[in-house]
Parts: sequence; C-alpha cells; structure tokens
Amino acid sequence: MDLKRKIELMRKYDFGGFKGRVACISNGIIFLPLQTSPEKAEETCKDFEVDFEWLKSKYDGIDFKGLEAEIEEPDKDDFSTLFKTRELLPKLKSALDNLIKYLREHNYKISDKDPVYAEAELAIVRINKADGSYMHEFRRKRQKLEGKV
Repeated sequence: MDLKRKIELMRKYDFGGFKGRVACISNGIIFLPLQTSPEKAEETCKDFEVDFEWLKSKYDGIDFKGLEAEIEEPDKDDFSTLFKTRELLPKLKSALDNLIKYLREHNYKISDKDPVYAEAELAIVRINKADGSYMHEFRRKRQKLEGKV
C-alpha cells in the first residue's frame, strides 16, 4: 500500500469521540453500585444504549472486507486493532444488555460483586485496552507518516 493511501485510510478510521464514548460507558459501570436513585440508574442505562449504538455505528461503517483486501502484510499491524475492536463489540453489547436487564429486574440495585457487573466491567476494560491504545497509537503513526511528529 502506498504511503498516501495508508494515511488516507488511517484518517478515515481515526474516529474522534470513540475514546470519550468508551470512557462514558466505563464511568457509568464504575459508578452504578453507588447510584442511590433508580431514576439516575435508568438514565445511566439509556446512556449505555446511546453510547454503544454510536460506537457500533462507527464500526458498521467500515468496509472490513475491502480493508482486508487492500492492506498488505507490512501494514497489517497498523490496522490490526480495528479488527480486534470489531470482535470485542458484540461481547460488550451482550454484557451491557445483561447488565441493563439485571438492573431493571432488581430495582436498579447492583454490587460490584455481582457476576453481571463483573462481565460488563471486563468487557469495557477489553474495549478500552484495545481501542484506547489503538487510537492513540494509530493517530501517532498517522502523524508520523504525515511528518507532523
């Protein structure tokens, strides 16, 4: 892949706001056991749904087949976390769905010891680890290629 095309693709898939949405979900999970109001907990559940749909919409917009066909061996590592994050999103969705269902069935009370809480926490940590480091590294590589670093 020539340098110009690589930079073009890196710009295209450098989603501004992704890390912020992941952080919102992460913070929501962290503070759920501290929620004292069912209304606030329900608001957090709705935020989870909105934030996840935004994340999913970004990844749904990626032509992964076309990207795979275009990426040559020396460049695969530069794009690998796009694929890893795509694999993790359904696990995050399932964990969030289970968490929301549990909360609604248990009057919005949850402990950080509940398995459903641990599942959601692990899922967001994995996304954060994969995508958070990815976006930072991805942006740094792109800027380096562009001569900005």
